[in-house]
Amino acid sequence: MTRNSSRNEGFKKILLLTGIISSSLIFHACNAPEKKSQETKSTAKSSAQFDPGGVSIDLSKSTQEKAVPSGENIMINGAFEEIDEKSGNPKGWYSDFHIHTTDKEQEKRLEESIKPITGRKILKDNPPEGKNYILISTPPEAHKIRGDKNPLMSNYYSTTVKLPQLQESTKYLLSFKYKGKLSSDVPGLNSITMAVTCYDGAEKANQRKETRKMLLQHFPVTETWKEGEINFLVPKETGYITLYARLYGCGEAAFDDIQLHKVNIENGVTVRMIPFSFLDNLFCLSSSNPGILTLSCRNEKGEKINKPFIYLELPEKVELVQPRTPLELKEKKEITENGKKYIQYKIDVNKLKNTFQKDNYGTYQGLAFLLHTELPPGIVSSGKYWYEDGDYKTPPRSFDLKVLPSVKGKTPKIFESGVMFNRDADFDTEKGAEMLTSFYKGAGFNVVHIGGSPANVLKGFSDKGIKRYVQPYWLCNGYRLGQAPKTDSAKFKMPDGSYYKEGAFDAICPVEVYTEGKYFKEHIVKPLRKILVEDRSTDSIMPNWEPYMFDFKGCFCDNCKKDFIKHSGLPENEVNKLWPKDIVKAEREKWTKFRSWQHAQMLKTLEENINSIGKEAGLDSHFIPEIAWSQLIENSNCDFAQYNPLDYLEKLPVLEPWGPYVFHSFTKPYIYNTGVHLIVWTAAKEIKDFVARHVNNPAKRPKLIAFPHGYQGSDWVTEPEAISFEFLSFFLNGWEGAIAYIFPRGYDARYWTALAQANTLIADYEDFVFKGKKINDFSFKIETPAPPVNLPKFWSEGGNFSEKLPSLKNNPSIVQGIEYELNGKRMIAVGNFWQKADVFVKLSVSNLPKNKKYVLTQPQINCCFSNAKGETALSPQELQDGMLVHIGALRFSFFVVEEYKNGPVYGTKVTPSDMERFKNERLPEIKKIMAFENEYRTKLAQKAAEENKIPDYALKLKSIKSGKLSCRAEKIDNSEVLRAIIENGDEEFIIDPAGGGRVKSWKCKGTEIVLQDAHLGLAVDAFWWPAEAAAMQTAPYEIDNVEIKGGQLTLSMSHKLKVSGGKYFDGALLMKTYKVSENAKGITISTEIKNTTEKDIRFSFRYHNMLSFLELKDGKSGYGIMKNGNETQRFDRIFTIRLYRLSKDADKDLEKAFRMDNIIQISNGAVEFGAPWTALKLSVDILNKKDLHCFIFWDSGKQAAATFEPLYKIITLKPGMSWNAGMELKTSLP
Repeated sequence: MTRNSSRNEGFKKILLLTGIISSSLIFHACNAPEKKSQETKSTAKSSAQFDPGGVSIDLSKSTQEKAVPSGENIMINGAFEEIDEKSGNPKGWYSDFHIHTTDKEQEKRLEESIKPITGRKILKDNPPEGKNYILISTPPEAHKIRGDKNPLMSNYYSTTVKLPQLQESTKYLLSFKYKGKLSSDVPGLNSITMAVTCYDGAEKANQRKETRKMLLQHFPVTETWKEGEINFLVPKETGYITLYARLYGCGEAAFDDIQLHKVNIENGVTVRMIPFSFLDNLFCLSSSNPGILTLSCRNEKGEKINKPFIYLELPEKVELVQPRTPLELKEKKEITENGKKYIQYKIDVNKLKNTFQKDNYGTYQGLAFLLHTELPPGIVSSGKYWYEDGDYKTPPRSFDLKVLPSVKGKTPKIFESGVMFNRDADFDTEKGAEMLTSFYKGAGFNVVHIGGSPANVLKGFSDKGIKRYVQPYWLCNGYRLGQAPKTDSAKFKMPDGSYYKEGAFDAICPVEVYTEGKYFKEHIVKPLRKILVEDRSTDSIMPNWEPYMFDFKGCFCDNCKKDFIKHSGLPENEVNKLWPKDIVKAEREKWTKFRSWQHAQMLKTLEENINSIGKEAGLDSHFIPEIAWSQLIENSNCDFAQYNPLDYLEKLPVLEPWGPYVFHSFTKPYIYNTGVHLIVWTAAKEIKDFVARHVNNPAKRPKLIAFPHGYQGSDWVTEPEAISFEFLSFFLNGWEGAIAYIFPRGYDARYWTALAQANTLIADYEDFVFKGKKINDFSFKIETPAPPVNLPKFWSEGGNFSEKLPSLKNNPSIVQGIEYELNGKRMIAVGNFWQKADVFVKLSVSNLPKNKKYVLTQPQINCCFSNAKGETALSPQELQDGMLVHIGALRFSFFVVEEYKNGPVYGTKVTPSDMERFKNERLPEIKKIMAFENEYRTKLAQKAAEENKIPDYALKLKSIKSGKLSCRAEKIDNSEVLRAIIENGDEEFIIDPAGGGRVKSWKCKGTEIVLQDAHLGLAVDAFWWPAEAAAMQTAPYEIDNVEIKGGQLTLSMSHKLKVSGGKYFDGALLMKTYKVSENAKGITISTEIKNTTEKDIRFSFRYHNMLSFLELKDGKSGYGIMKNGNETQRFDRIFTIRLYRLSKDADKDLEKAFRMDNIIQISNGAVEFGAPWTALKLSVDILNKKDLHCFIFWDSGKQAAATFEPLYKIITLKPGMSWNAGMELKTSLP
């Protein structure tokens, strides 16, 4: 970010000579550079540069090419104002829920089980347009039924629009308003999407054929209304368009004001400079260095391409060294425009014409051009480019071109620094290859991730001592190993006896790998030897490693069965009975551990073979899988149980955990999150700590190489300084390397400069990090205004970061620091995660020996800090009292504390008064930006409050007390939302009216009875039938009254039901009462449903309960005991869904709403719960037993606890009538 504030005397604004387009402050200190022998003042003035920081590219100003509507809105009822009374849907619309799987039996079973608890409603509260909007909801319970993050599930509204007769392929704009929220703790795809499918004009819908592939776009999650749009090309033969407003996974998605307009179409191929055509339209070269400018073509109409050419016009002093292979330079000529000389280049792009996309400007096969200039820094000029094919020519597009200082960086000796190229390093001329690889080396990089590039490029990197990593396309994702056809004995076998294919590849049996079978030796080891030894095209293998699509699918071959018997210790005859279809159900834990062990054996085998092959060529080669970062944190979910990193951490010398990725999709609205890069810092720290915790011997701990986000997809971008900052974040937390993923993909000298600066800092301080000792003898206090961290609740790449990284919930500081000690010196790095403004902090250093003097320096800017007397020889007490220092926006400042000695020059002296003066100069701008932060957050909070209003519980929730009974209000997580704390002697109940009136916690003598969950608890009101209304009530309840009378505390609440979009029992009143008696242990809960509507309503009610008794602890579970006459029925957790029927008669509507694994008869509506880890018992007696149908215990291996759900019969209520349900819960101890 460019700084524009005025400077008083002593401060001047300049451009950083590094080439980053932000301002730096030259601070004029009053003293000459300090020597140890010189403490006298000098009248000479010297300069100390302080970098205010910020970013050189403002992503909030990124621009999407807006399509301009040229016709009327042809969407029917896109504002949902008209309702079909028969279906309850908006007129012309259809709604449904779908499981995306090819397994028809699984599809039917899951759809029948999950659809009833999903919601598709028409709501009237605060629509952005008109009177109505649609709300789609899928609760987290749906995932529990699904049992895994796959298959995908979607919930949607859909409509089909008939188009006018098209004379040619036509472009349309679909625009809409949307908002939503996603379930933070549900793995897999959770996303708000809009999808479009085009069909031909066949009259009958079932006879229509698609005219183009479905277009599906995901949109960033926001809890306030945002505008979304999709531009798409409709083929000429299209007669109908079907669109889907869709929610994938779990959460909520609201849509309104959906419009469909014809727009003007590009007549042929178009071309843009990526990504800068969408950012600032500026391309920066560095003086005397090459740069890679990238263009991308789009072919919206799918026009036939005959002889395509790109024309690139550059200033005469800017040379096109080479277009990337396989493009060909056909012509070069000098032209003059406005008295200035330019060179016009004509490039044949025919060999890449099939990569031109219809809907996006793609990046993987971008048209990359290697440029070079000897122009001095500061020169500003322009260039042009256009596309021609025969008589067709696009209008020339101009762009700004600026020359920055040469990119130079020190090369780290220990830390591995590099980038991952795609095809933008494919320069096969001797000049191009040498220029690129020399520049790369000169920027301070020492490794590169590259593959498929010309041999001279690969050799050029190797000759310069740059280690090369490659990902063979035939060695990825766990079981996609070997491209040659496999015999059945080497294939990955599924439970049904079929063999799994990953794309065009037969997946491999893990036994074939770790026993080094015939196929493995012939078709995996030999190809590895070719690339490592014969071709010498790489030094190590670093492939993507995401094997999750193989979860629970096998391998179930006979060889795997034999190894499972050995590993599990189970009797062979027992395994034979269960193998293959029932073994996972019966022995889930053993099978999961076995599969993880197999996976670890595969990794170990690959590492041993690759290391051995590398030695043949004199290389220290390794197998380095690229794994998800969230595998290496304690708080991760159980998605990775079948690939448990603890099984292989000590078997692999190096790992590459990719992510977390912080980025902006420039085709979507920009959302600013204060301190968002703290996610990366925290993940880096926690992952390093995770490895250290689980591998005691430091020598056996794998090195970690990070993949900070570079440029992914067609529009995921970030700022230059952000990549540099993340490199330093990983480095300072002890990671052994970082590779920008992916890079450059069109990025210019601003990005290369930022990374070269990071390389220099890493080279300067890596001895402290890798040879020194991490200590914590420093502290700091922020002395200038700074905002709180505000992280996104949901993120495209990482879901809910605060759930994965719990420390982010603890209001982390926007400023972070770390300290290392080496040979008596201390290095303290302080990072400012606020990207909009700099900060000043009081830095304090403690635990220094008392009998010595010390000096505090900031080598980055060649300065040292003095005391008030101007002395740079500082006492331990002065350093402990603290020195005022400065940290730029999104920057790390490095400070060194060492023993004061005579002789060396420490740099420009900066006194406390100098720093105070500097701080006062910066304060106006810092305050201005802080005002923006406050205003920005206030507006967001106001919008969120309006749309998610919670009742003012303080009016009714007053503190009362009588005897042992009391009730008081407590704020939830430092918010203004209140919950009720009820105490009765040694029992405490926490009631959460804002969370659906649930019991959040119940402790008896310190023992927690309720499973602690962010959304669930005890006595969550819910429905089971009808299917469209089956959902838990988690919206805020109103508190009606709290009182103590006759030794009994009563808390009553109410809630207007909003479940089914106006159908069934919406509008009915739910009234809930909690009663706690002074002379009894436990609580009585009752729910009354009153039909306040004008029609009959029918429903089946249930309580959703999550009890701590039904958790798993130390491999043991609690239990529930019921009676069937004199016979005992006992529920234990075996990961099946069981229904205990109290009613004598079955009810198909209730019992087939969800698939039950077992139906068991009982005769009594009471249950006693216990667990081996506690003497406490809990008895539950159901009220209104005559209407109770059954108890349901919903259990799966991925749940923290099984549910306990009393389910009532289907009830019919006439207007004005009421019905009651309830539970009496009592605790007891022996």
